[in-house]
Amino acid sequence: IYGHQVGDEVLIKLSNILQKTIRENDFFARWGGEEFILIVTNQKQEELALIIEKIQINIANTDFMPVEKITSSYGATLYRYNDTKESILSRVDEALYRAKELGRDRYEFS
Repeated sequence: IYGHQVGDEVLIKLSNILQKTIRENDFFARWGGEEFILIVTNQKQEELALIIEKIQINIANTDFMPVEKITSSYGATLYRYNDTKESILSRVDEALYRAKELGRDRYEFS
């Protein structure tokens, strides 16, 4: 709708929000398209939920004009003993699609 230039500006603003919101030892990167991956260390589910909610609040309070509203959906999981990269990503992907199906601009845990 808005073109590549505006899309790139939105992605830059989202990146800046994430950088300012997460802790120094956490990691985030653009995963592809409009998807990011965030690896948060040493957190319980309740603490991770608070981080996600803080990110969502910061996004809601940011001006992305000419885009009127940006929403963010999250799939989240915690590390389990014997997890592999594939098992973690599979759970996160499943949770993300569930969040989007249930109305977007929300998060779901797997």
